[in-house]
Amino acid sequence: MPDASIAVLVPVFNRRQSVLEALDSVAAQSRPPARLVVVDDGSRDGSADGVARWMARPRPFSMELLRQENRGVSAARNRALQAAGNCQLVAFLDSDDLWPPNFLARLSAALQTRPQAVAATCNRLHQNVSPGTGREEDLSELQTDATRWLFLHDGGIASASLFRTNQIHRLGGFPEHWRTAEDLSLFFRLSLWGPWLHVAGLSVTFRQGLAEQRGEAGNLSLHYGDKFRRTAEVYEEFVSRHGGNQILPRTLVRRVLSRWWYLAGRELWRAGQIDEARDCYRRSMSWRMCNKAWLRWGQTYLPRAA
Repeated sequence: MPDASIAVLVPVFNRRQSVLEALDSVAAQSRPPARLVVVDDGSRDGSADGVARWMARPRPFSMELLRQENRGVSAARNRALQAAGNCQLVAFLDSDDLWPPNFLARLSAALQTRPQAVAATCNRLHQNVSPGTGREEDLSELQTDATRWLFLHDGGIASASLFRTNQIHRLGGFPEHWRTAEDLSLFFRLSLWGPWLHVAGLSVTFRQGLAEQRGEAGNLSLHYGDKFRRTAEVYEEFVSRHGGNQILPRTLVRRVLSRWWYLAGRELWRAGQIDEARDCYRRSMSWRMCNKAWLRWGQTYLPRAA
């Protein structure tokens, strides 16, 4: 069986140094991709110019840099997907993450041996800016039950995964109406279409806090003061509209949805958005009556201290 061709898609926004290091990890792959597409999502710090200079050097794969006004990571990924050509496999590398040199070789080999699998993921290393603070995360439970794992762990595995391009197209790419947790929305639905593989070996490095330390754009979720509400809505959409309630245990669904709406209420309460917090606590209790949510909901009717 011939090797499947791979497209690597990298969205970037205001990360002129970090993105070059991410691209270096692509160039260092023992099995190079067939194509690399970078979409600059309206950067104002020269990220696109730096990528253009990086692409001016000869590489063993085709390359394209696309520029667009700032439309969010989903729109950037989807535009890159349109430019991926006929590659059978696709990888989405975030601009502040790093691949080990055999990442594409290992994960593509795993998908070649399991034609029914929709994706393959390896472990991830959460690396803080402080020396010696890395935390290795074993993602092997994805292979046992990907839907349940995603429901319990809130996704965040795009850079550590390789996907079948036709499956991503089948689902319409990343949902652009979500500005955060968009990958989770897609991966929830993808997990219903076939096995999800786990591949042992070297981990993908997820660098936390480095971009902010450099003065670059931080994690997307940090831009929103209601990030927990947005995440709760993604969970609820999967359960209510995309079949999550048919495959996941009811007790698990009620517990997890209640928790996310509780966290959303607490976040909005602390921000002084009382009506919104009250609604989130009410939705938490609609999934599972919880003493904490009940008490917090009651507090929204009490005068706040000056």
